[in-house]
Amino acid sequence: MYSSDVLLVDDNSAVRQVLGDILVLLGYTVIRAESGEEGWALFQEKGARAVITDNLMDDLTGLELAARVKQLSPETPVLLISSDVPGPGNPCDMVLNKPIAYQDLERSLRALGILPGPAPTALRPRDKAPCPG
Repeated sequence: MYSSDVLLVDDNSAVRQVLGDILVLLGYTVIRAESGEEGWALFQEKGARAVITDNLMDDLTGLELAARVKQLSPETPVLLISSDVPGPGNPCDMVLNKPIAYQDLERSLRALGILPGPAPTALRPRDKAPCPG
């Protein structure tokens, strides 16, 4: 059992607060981390149904965090949010350019199969639903 729907990792406190608040308003439970290393420690300790991470952070980049998450838990979706979009072959399931609209965030999580609330037994996190519209 996961302790939250989403692990949110961003070194910018304002972005972390706003995105976290939006996720909560959308019905998700959220754990927030202010660095890649803190996010990695929280993921190992508590788990999450999905990881949303910034890319450019001082200690551990979002791409490095995504690679670690995928090595430990390949089925966990990772959504990278960054103004510096990586090319193909990165370990993330989806990438959103900053700035993002809350509708894009919600649509992306749903496309990755992460719905608010308890994980349905018939839907694993890697089972991807088609992206609406």
